[in-house]
Formats: sequence, C-alpha cells, structure tokens
Amino acid sequence: MNYKVINQKKSYMKGDLAKRDTLPQDFLVLYNLFSEATRGTIAHIFYKAMKVVYFKHKRKEGIWEEKRRRSNKASRTFYPLSKTDISNSIYLVDHYLSNLYIIPPESDPLSKFGNFPHGDAMRYYDEFVEGSIKDVYGRTVVLDEVGIGFMFDHDMDLDPKDYSESRGKRLPWIRPTLQNSKGIYEVTEQHWTTYFYTSALNVPYTDKNSGATLKIMHYFFIVVRKEAGIPLRFITAYHFDKELMFLKYLEPAHPFMYIP
Repeated sequence: MNYKVINQKKSYMKGDLAKRDTLPQDFLVLYNLFSEATRGTIAHIFYKAMKVVYFKHKRKEGIWEEKRRRSNKASRTFYPLSKTDISNSIYLVDHYLSNLYIIPPESDPLSKFGNFPHGDAMRYYDEFVEGSIKDVYGRTVVLDEVGIGFMFDHDMDLDPKDYSESRGKRLPWIRPTLQNSKGIYEVTEQHWTTYFYTSALNVPYTDKNSGATLKIMHYFFIVVRKEAGIPLRFITAYHFDKELMFLKYLEPAHPFMYIP
C-alpha cells in the first residue's frame, strides 16, 4: 500500500480544493482525490483515448519509416507524438462518446434478414436505399448507382458471383445513420473530403456457458465523399462488432464541426 499517496490525499481533503493555489503534482495523488465513480469515468474515457493514441502512433510510425527508407537515413527506435496528436485523440473520443447515434432496438437492422442473396439485395437497394436524403445539418446526401459497388468484391463489375451477403446485410442501417447521426467525422484528402457517419446498436445474444441474455455493441460506419461541384455521395459502409476496430478506423479523422 502506498502510504505516501494516502497521506497526501488526506492532507488535500482537509480543505477546500477550490481555495487552494496548487494541486498535487503526482498524477495518482490527484486521481485518488475523486470518488470511485468519478475515477471509473476518468479511466473509461482515457483508456479509449489511449487506444486512439496507439493507433495514431502506429500509423505515423509507418509514415515516418517510409520517409526514412526513401531518404536512406538511419532507422529510429522511437517516434514521439506531439501534444497536438494527444489532445486531438482525447477530443476525438469526447466527440465519439457524446455524439454516437444509438439505433433504437425496435429497428434492429441486423435481424431483418436470414439469407439475403444477390437479387434481394439489389431490389432492396433500389426500393429502400437509392435516392437522396438530408443529414441532421440539412446537407443532401446522394445514394445512387455508385453506392451499389460496396456490396461486391470488384465494385466495377457488379458480377453476382462477387456479391458479399454480409455487406448486403448492411443496407438497412445506411439511411437511418445518415439521417440521424451527429457522430460525423471528416478526412481532407487531395481531391475530395471524406465523411464518416457513425452509429451503434446493442444486439442481445445468449451466453453459451451461463445461458444469460447479454448484449454486445455493434458499430456502423457510413462513408460519404464530397468532391468539388458534386453533392455528398454515399460510397461504402462498414460494420464492426468490436469497439477496438471501430476506433482504429476512426483515428485518422477529425470531428466534423458544422458551420452554416
């Protein structure tokens, strides 16, 4: 037991912290001044931020290594992230936790289909997906023939043998996510800007060992692109059953801030 931490905590708890000119310099001392519930919330948020920081570091490490190889410089064993990298990761997690759209259980898109063959998927896209809608900020998003390609391994051919049923089953949550989500992120690229619209759904399942009904969060990721002179256009959709992969794909983006 760290008696130094306990004693420092007691000394700070004797007075009103708001009236003090200083706070503990030791992280653990400051952390332990809070209630157990507050400490749990702090750990919950910052652990997610650390995951984002990890993915950011691995991505940038790859970029740095590629630049090193091209310049024939000696290899480095450590690539430090900047303060901006860290703070942006925390901001990304804050935006995620504050704005993720949770799909209502009664409209569970994952339970709509058993088998979903190519013909059914094409008809569903034509009848229920294709067209145009407005997002929560009133921006028009076009869902046209370009978007059909995401259901195929080779999106230029649309050959039925290349159809992916698991991708086809993502169709029902494309429109609800685009229409309702404020969890929007953007990545600015050379010729266009890519937007990620996000949502999630709690899906019940039965634990094989206990027989208890539990829930697992599924994450949805709708990709929309904006090119000069062209409206926002739906490109593809992803599904993740683990938050870790959701955060990995989210890491390069920045929270979208709508300016009328």
